[in-house]
Amino acid sequence: MKKFLSEWIVPATLAALVIVLLTVWSFPGLHPAVWTDTAIAAGLLPQKALVPNLGISLFSVLFSLLPLDAALTIMGGLAKVMVALFGVLAYQIFAGMMRLIAGTGNHDVIQRERIICVVAAIGAILFVASDPIWILAQGLSESLCGVLLVLLAMAFSVRFLEKASATSALVALAALGLLAAES
Repeated sequence: MKKFLSEWIVPATLAALVIVLLTVWSFPGLHPAVWTDTAIAAGLLPQKALVPNLGISLFSVLFSLLPLDAALTIMGGLAKVMVALFGVLAYQIFAGMMRLIAGTGNHDVIQRERIICVVAAIGAILFVASDPIWILAQGLSESLCGVLLVLLAMAFSVRFLEKASATSALVALAALGLLAAES
């Protein structure tokens, strides 16, 4: 039961809390920090690079299929979902690292898992509530995709360290490869 609580219930609750908080306290329009990315994706500004990255390519498809208002609304909703995923990944990273640091021993396992669960949830909330992440949450941008790839690589690296799973190592390396190709 404790494993189910720390691996599914707390992250799902954290994701729902992040989406609610972003919906209530988010910037009413497009934040100035993501204007350029959105204008490039909409085709209003020229590309900065010779080869467009994956995020801009996906956003361009969205703008070509939908009217501007609908595309911006969908991009805002997707940004909130991605930042909620940031919270879940940050929780998994914090919890995994604390389990690795605490190790195994004569400690009370149930008490240790409760403490890890609470501290990791607080750390994830503080990470998502940080100003740079909060600004990125206002609209889908290529920077948001980059942060997602970094967090995916970190989360699967921690899982690899915890469970020695080759699949986790391969997913972490794939995320790092995508990140390198995007930069």
